[in-house]
Amino acid sequence: MLNQILTPLILVISFILIGFSFALPFTTINPEFSTLWLGVSGLLYLCFRYYYRASIQYNLVKILSAFACVLFAAAFAVHLFDSPSFFITQVQFSSNAEQVNIYYNFDKLILGLIVLCSAPSLLQRSFKTKPLTLDRALKLLLVFSLSCLVIFLTAIALQLVALDVKTLPLSLLSIWAFKNLVLVCFGEELLFRGFIQTELAKWHPNSAWLITAALFGLAHLPAGVAYAMVATMAGLLYGWIYLKTDNILYPILAHFGFNCLHLVFFTYPYLIVSVNSG
Repeated sequence: MLNQILTPLILVISFILIGFSFALPFTTINPEFSTLWLGVSGLLYLCFRYYYRASIQYNLVKILSAFACVLFAAAFAVHLFDSPSFFITQVQFSSNAEQVNIYYNFDKLILGLIVLCSAPSLLQRSFKTKPLTLDRALKLLLVFSLSCLVIFLTAIALQLVALDVKTLPLSLLSIWAFKNLVLVCFGEELLFRGFIQTELAKWHPNSAWLITAALFGLAHLPAGVAYAMVATMAGLLYGWIYLKTDNILYPILAHFGFNCLHLVFFTYPYLIVSVNSG
């Protein structure tokens, strides 16, 4: 019932956003306010909606709409469309790393919400899955811990990070945690695991896991080849957890947990030497 009400409402809002984004630059309200992200949000939702609602499982138009979803989403996630962004603070987490400008960028949050609105079954399925037994939870935790160890050792070998155990003020941790969990991990996991891996898994689950991890690494290529390699390894971990649990909440939490370990125990975001040599 709720879905029957929300679907037409979101459709109407999408068309309004598209029209508003093209109309506002010609008004005198605020000529410096970028509205392109509003239109792209509407178009992105329509692309995802068409893909999920198409009656034919595989045809050229549906395949093209899937590519459009991924390309639009990737461009959206790397802030190409000037979505709302708020500067919070500047901080140097590690003495051997550059200062970090913490912004609250809402691109990935919007992206994640669009995926959820297009495919509410993702979240519904997560809540319907049986809770993990203690034995299974311990096995997942063991695999997660060992995988993190291997990934961080690889990052150290590639001179991306070094051991740097630190304590941080609770206020700074809160700011970082909100940004990382809500504005980064949520959207990234819904796109890569919730959409790409889920859809490719209809063809072949294990191949979907590997391909999605490779795409996740490729998305981090602007930070350097070594960084992309480590991101691919992390993508394999998040994808494996999703493969084993069929619950999108677990890879989101695993992604956030990995990033927390990175922040507290290692150079954050990465060694200056790795940037200069990349």
